[in-house]
Amino acid sequence: MFALAPHRAGDKMVRHPSGRPWVIGRWHDEELTSASAGSNAVVLLGRARISESELARKLAAMRSVSDVDSLSRSSHGCFHLLASIGGQVRAQGSLTTVRQVFYGSVAGVAVAADRPQSVAALTEAGIDEELVALRLLFPTAPHPLSQACLWRGVTSLPLGHYLLMPANSGARPVRWWTPPEPSVPLAQGADTLRRALEAAVETRTAHSATVSTDLSGGMDSTSLCFLAAPRAARLVTYHHVPLGPSNARWLRSSAALLGPEPGKRGTGPAWESPPAMPLWATPRAVSAVRSLIHAAADGEPDPLAPLPVQHDMLSVAQLCGEMTRRASRFTARHGLSYEAPYLDDRVVETAM
Repeated sequence: MFALAPHRAGDKMVRHPSGRPWVIGRWHDEELTSASAGSNAVVLLGRARISESELARKLAAMRSVSDVDSLSRSSHGCFHLLASIGGQVRAQGSLTTVRQVFYGSVAGVAVAADRPQSVAALTEAGIDEELVALRLLFPTAPHPLSQACLWRGVTSLPLGHYLLMPANSGARPVRWWTPPEPSVPLAQGADTLRRALEAAVETRTAHSATVSTDLSGGMDSTSLCFLAAPRAARLVTYHHVPLGPSNARWLRSSAALLGPEPGKRGTGPAWESPPAMPLWATPRAVSAVRSLIHAAADGEPDPLAPLPVQHDMLSVAQLCGEMTRRASRFTARHGLSYEAPYLDDRVVETAM
C-alpha cells in the first residue's frame, strides 16, 4: 500500500487491479494520471507531462517492473510513480527527493508513503534521538547520513532507486538510474537543457490559471520567467527588495577599507562542503554526531556519482529537493502549489 498522507475523511483512493486499496491520500484531479491493462496498472501522482492514452500504450509493452525504467527515463515532470506488473509492485519518487518514498513493514506487509510520519504512524515507530542531533549539522549532514530518516524502522529510498515490493517477500530498493557520462558538447547540452526546462515549465502551467515566479534578476529565475510567460494563462512575477538597500553600499565601502587581500579558499580534497555543529551544541550531541559519522565512514559508502562534481551536484539537488518538499506542504495548506522545475529528473540529468 502507498499512502500519500495519514488516512483521513475525504481522502481519495486508487484501487489495485485486484480490487484492494492501493494508494490512499489527497491530491487534485489533474495530478493523477493512470492506466490499467488486465492485472497490470501504473499510476503517476504529481506533475506529469504524459496523457493517459500514451501511458496505456507504454503499459501494454511492459512485462515486468524493470520495463518501467523506460517510462521513468523518458517522462517529464515531477511525480511519484507506482506500477504493478506481473504481481510485483514498484514505487519511486524523484531523484532530488522533491517526491520521496519512505517505507517500513507492518505485520510483515510492506507499506510506503511520501511522508515518514505516515509510515511511523502505522509501524508505531519512535524517534531516533541521535539522528535529531545529526540535523544540527550545517549546511547538512554528509552523504549518506543526509537522507537518514528520524523514525526507527522507517527507511528513505536511496537516490536512483525504486522500491520493489514482491507479493510474497519483503520490500527492497533496486537501482534504476546512474549519473550520465559528462560527454555531451556544451552547445548540444544547452539546447537539450532548454527543451527539458520548457517541458518542466509546461507541466506546471498546463492546469494553472495563475503562475507566480521569482524574478530576482539571476540567470535561473529570469530563464524560468521567460519560459513561463508564453505558456501561463496569467503570469505574476515578484522581486524582493531589501528594506535597507544602502547596506550594500556600506558593505562595498567597508570591504575596500579592509584592503585587497583575498580571502582564503578551501583547497583540500572534498566531495562536499565540510559540515559543522553549532557552537551551542552540547558535548553529548557533538559526540553522538561524531559517532554516527565515523560509523557511516567505516561502512565505506559509495558516492552519489563517480565524479566529485556530479556527487556535489546531486547532494545539493537533494538538499534543495528536501526544502522544496517541506515548503510545498506548507503552501498546500493555503491552496498553493510550490514548484521547482529545475529539480525535475530530466533537467537534473541533462545538467549533469
